[in-house]
Amino acid sequence: MHVSSINVFNETSATPTLNTKALTRVVETMEEDCQKQFQSINFIILNTAEHTQMNAQYLDHHYETDVITFDLSSEQEAIGEVYINIDVATENAKEYNANPETELQRLAIHGVLHLMGLDDKTTEQQKKMREKEDFYLERFM
Repeated sequence: MHVSSINVFNETSATPTLNTKALTRVVETMEEDCQKQFQSINFIILNTAEHTQMNAQYLDHHYETDVITFDLSSEQEAIGEVYINIDVATENAKEYNANPETELQRLAIHGVLHLMGLDDKTTEQQKKMREKEDFYLERFM
């Protein structure tokens, strides 16, 4: 069984968005690799003000970040939500000389990796996360 529902909600006026078909393929590959499956994953693209407010309200983190991930699963269903800060994605793209759409895809993958159980609190975890992001980003296209 693969993820049955991938939804993208762009709550901004920004042009870059996620390709739902490609994202579904990547998520299905990640599910197979990680042996964890979701019925539904929503990707919500927000601006910095809304994203930072959410970070403070739900995580008590009073700073700007790129991705916030929530595993809303219950015993009955596996649901995930990935909130992406479009402004930080755009800044990251400029800083790393990347395409803004590619950076948005990277952040989507990063969020799903969190749903799959990966963490990025330590330097070693961050390195492993980056390697996985690169691996799945290559399959995104």
